[in-house]
Amino acid sequence: KSFALKSHHCRIHIWTSDLVRNLFSMDIKEIRTDVEALREAKTHLDKAQYLRKLVVAAENLVAENTTELSPLVAAGALPLLLRFVDEADSAAAAPTLGALHLAYHSTVILSNLYGDATTMVIVQAGALPLLIRCVEAVEPSLDTISDDPNVLTEKEKLLLKIRSKALETIANILENNPYTALFVDMGGLSCLLSFLAMAKPGEDRKETIRALLYISENAIVREEIMKTYVDLFPGNPFADLQTKLLKYPTDKEEKSFFLDILRSLDILTDYIKPGKVFYDVADFPFIKLLEDNYAVIKEEFLKLEQHHLVSWPEKYLCKKGWDVFGLFAFKNRLAENCELCPQTTKILEQIPGMTTVMFSCIQPRTHIRPHVGYYQYSNRILRCHLGITIPKDGQTALKVNGQIQTWEEGKCFVFDDTFRHEAYNKSPTTTRVVLMIDFEFKTDPSLRNPDFFWGDPKAMPEPDDDEAIISPDLLAALMNYKSDPANVKPS
Repeated sequence: KSFALKSHHCRIHIWTSDLVRNLFSMDIKEIRTDVEALREAKTHLDKAQYLRKLVVAAENLVAENTTELSPLVAAGALPLLLRFVDEADSAAAAPTLGALHLAYHSTVILSNLYGDATTMVIVQAGALPLLIRCVEAVEPSLDTISDDPNVLTEKEKLLLKIRSKALETIANILENNPYTALFVDMGGLSCLLSFLAMAKPGEDRKETIRALLYISENAIVREEIMKTYVDLFPGNPFADLQTKLLKYPTDKEEKSFFLDILRSLDILTDYIKPGKVFYDVADFPFIKLLEDNYAVIKEEFLKLEQHHLVSWPEKYLCKKGWDVFGLFAFKNRLAENCELCPQTTKILEQIPGMTTVMFSCIQPRTHIRPHVGYYQYSNRILRCHLGITIPKDGQTALKVNGQIQTWEEGKCFVFDDTFRHEAYNKSPTTTRVVLMIDFEFKTDPSLRNPDFFWGDPKAMPEPDDDEAIISPDLLAALMNYKSDPANVKPS
């Protein structure tokens, strides 16, 4: 009976999947037809007609939650959308009503385009500078009278709508961490902070704060927030803006975004927990073994080829630029990799309670977001880092529970990864490489992060249990993981 039910469900799933696929295929064909018609249209009225159809398509495609390149982008719509935005902005002194309508519909579509592949194409096409100009094009005086829509002209209303969609699109793009540094480099931070300083509560302010949140989460550029604010408003302390945004919050999500910005900037430090973060390396005899054999370990690493490295699978921590070469995974020996580093493997096998080991590489201008270790694993281990290749400019570091720790080639430090930690490499040219070793460690629970465990404490296995120290599902996923190729050569 169970098998029959499963087979029935399977047939239904296959049938519905085919139906969705056929409908989706029909949508794509229609989109291509509309894009071609838009390209050939001569009047603003005809162009607006086809743009409105593409707006509906874009909103429906969001519901499909596709992870591949957006059909609108694949159909060639992007150059047209950016051209319409550019034409309206280039004529900012006296844009026609028709041009503004086309720009508005275009920004609505852009705000509905998601996904890593699609975002990459949008950025490469030069969308960010155009979006910044859309925000800067609105005169501050419009915001002072926008509460009364009867006072605004049709053009002014459209300018405000375009800005709203531009801010939303900027925030969507910056959610992909690699583009935050690019956005800051092109002067986008001044644009956001200038608007935020005079913005009234509402969706525009919320989207601006969301965009700033993504910038603050990137350690490569987060310091630029305060520097830029001081340059823009030398007589107004950031605390004044902080008070303004927190005193009269109109949206709980906006308040949450801003509090997370304050945490990233270490203005709010409620994430710092009591406990012992770093440990004295003298308490662990194997540290000397690692440091004495640093030259041997580094030599074997440098012999690895580029294709041996894989990008770390948890993309929410770092979308691109964190590459690893594993030797042991949760007490499982990765035989093929160990054969490529035989001397390093012999050294590691002498470490008491060793569980996981990998070479961890962070590319230039790359940041690993704040996170904590694995449930039912990290509370049983400590983590050791041996510096292999470290940029000389001092711009790479690990931040654990608010404490900054830098690496040194050939030297180790030991820390507790149950505490919130992040790593970054601000160097423009040099990749940071460390050998990361997890090893079993029993200590007074009061020294560990009190907020690390969640759920029912009674469900936690005892320290001496023979249970696996990590979820079998997670272990299987990591052991079978076939990553994208690494982005960086070992050297």
